Amino acid sequence: MKKNINKLQSKNKSKSRVGIKQKSESKIKLKSGVKDKHESKNKKVISKSKVKSKPKVRTNRKSGDRIKSKSKTKIETNQQKRMSDASMGYLVAGIFEAVMAMPIVGWSMGISSVGFFWVAGLIINIVVLTIVKRSKKSISGNVVGIIANIIGWVPILGWFFHLIATILLFVFFFKEERI
Repeated sequence: MKKNINKLQSKNKSKSRVGIKQKSESKIKLKSGVKDKHESKNKKVISKSKVKSKPKVRTNRKSGDRIKSKSKTKIETNQQKRMSDASMGYLVAGIFEAVMAMPIVGWSMGISSVGFFWVAGLIINIVVLTIVKRSKKSISGNVVGIIANIIGWVPILGWFFHLIATILLFVFFFKEERI
């Protein structure tokens, strides 16, 4: 009886050893790309090793550009980097303030149009101020621009404030765009 039990135990041990050898051989075959008879059991392993992950393609919400992402980096395709709203606002307000900062030209534009250009500058600076404030950027150039358009009818003082606003707006624009 003991002999029979020992024989059964030795057969079970040899089967388990054979099973271990078969599993290790099948893993070796799977790594080398050779299919074996245990393919159905190891189907998950084969599918994971042979399938290559493709980079995710998605679109940018604002511009509609296709963006490929590779390990947390964005690569834009078919178009160059676009300016942010704050940068565009700095540029538009800066150009307007630069025209108004020209000593004789700006003052004569303001006087001859019965203050239309000063009111337009005031509206431009207020709109850009709200856009820039929403993007959490510096608002000092626009605040100086608002003051310059309010007191623009005073010849030297208006020129000085328009000049300071122009410098600040262009500094913030170039700082934002890193040109």
